[in-house]
Amino acid sequence: MNSNVSSVSLFGGQRCHGRRAQCGPPLLARAPPSLYGALDATFSRNLGQGNEMRLTIAAHDDADSIVDLVNQAYRGASSGGWTTEAGLIEGPRVNRAVVAEMIENGQATVLLARDQAPKQIQGCVAVRPMEDHQWYLSMLAVGPAFQTGGLGKSIMTAAEAFLAERGARSVKISVIDVRDSLIAWYERRGYERTGDIEPFPYDDPSVGVPLRDDLTLITLRKSLRTSDPAETRQ
Repeated sequence: MNSNVSSVSLFGGQRCHGRRAQCGPPLLARAPPSLYGALDATFSRNLGQGNEMRLTIAAHDDADSIVDLVNQAYRGASSGGWTTEAGLIEGPRVNRAVVAEMIENGQATVLLARDQAPKQIQGCVAVRPMEDHQWYLSMLAVGPAFQTGGLGKSIMTAAEAFLAERGARSVKISVIDVRDSLIAWYERRGYERTGDIEPFPYDDPSVGVPLRDDLTLITLRKSLRTSDPAETRQ
């Protein structure tokens, strides 16, 4: 996979070419409407055994909450779960400008899982169309308080159904190569290593401050089934 794409998807919307690289504008900043279909405000997915995951599409007013959630999940002092990057990278994982641009300019669709009563955002994931019916998934995050209940798995399942409804045939992700437990988590979800390795974008200040100089990104991909037309989208 092209290293430009991994930088866009993993680190918030900029295109970089590795160490000492220049960053440019996002790739596929506005996806063709036909790739998205009708983007309803809420998407529901029946997970079986009476469980349902309901995802809402993020709006401008959600940007601050998304930033707080993602930074706590990946870089927060209290985060010790499967998304933490402690010991690898310091500083914010995302900032408000990046998230707001993703939402407003159509660089990606950010899907949110919320508490039903207080409407608190519990988790999120960003998805972006690429070529050949392939989508890119990034910024999967679950609040530290919700990381032991299977919420990340439910968000992934619902997000993949969301993409399948819009014609996706496969999903691609990038993961820092030394994050063995996270890679194993994705592999249990059906993602397979492609063998592609890309340079870590050390010269992109938006990713934070790397604490190691040997990081790279590996690519994983999952094929999706054709969406069942009986799935509920509200």
